[in-house]
Amino acid sequence: MKKVVHPKLVKKYHILPTAAKVCNKGKEIQFKIIHGFLATNVLLYKMNIANSSQCNFCCLYDQNLYHMLYDCIEVKNFWFGLNEWLVRSHGKRLTLSLQNIVLGDLNAPMISNKLIFYGKLFICKSKYNDTVPITSTFINWGKNTLTLISCNMQVVFCS
Repeated sequence: MKKVVHPKLVKKYHILPTAAKVCNKGKEIQFKIIHGFLATNVLLYKMNIANSSQCNFCCLYDQNLYHMLYDCIEVKNFWFGLNEWLVRSHGKRLTLSLQNIVLGDLNAPMISNKLIFYGKLFICKSKYNDTVPITSTFINWGKNTLTLISCNMQVVFCS
C-alpha cells in the first residue's frame, strides 16, 4: 500500500496527536492514516473482507481514505455542520482542507487539530457502526464521552 505522507514529514504528523492531547484511539487512527492502512472499504474489499468497495455513507463512490474522511457528501456535511456549530457557539472556524483533515494542520492551534482528530475518530466509529456521521450526534458524543468544556471561547475535549 502506498504511503500517504512524505517520509520527511512523518515524524511531525506522528507527534501531532500527542501534542493535541488526543486519546490513544485517535493516535492509532492517525498512525493508520499516515501509513495508508486505515480500514476503508477499498482496502477491506481487496482483502476479501467487505462485499463492496462502495462508501457506507453515500453509497455512490468507492470509499478510499480521502473519500471516507473528506470527499464524501455526507462527510462534507458533517465537517460543514461542525464548523457552523463552532461559529454559532464559539465564534471560531476550522480550516478544513483535505490535508488538514487527513493529516492535521502543523500551523494551527492544537485545539483545531484536537477537534479534527476527534472528528476523524467519530467518522471511523460511524463507519464501523454503519451509521452516517451527523454533527449533532458528534457534539452529543463529545459531551458524553469526552466531556466538552467551553473556556475562553475555545472548545476543549478532555479525555
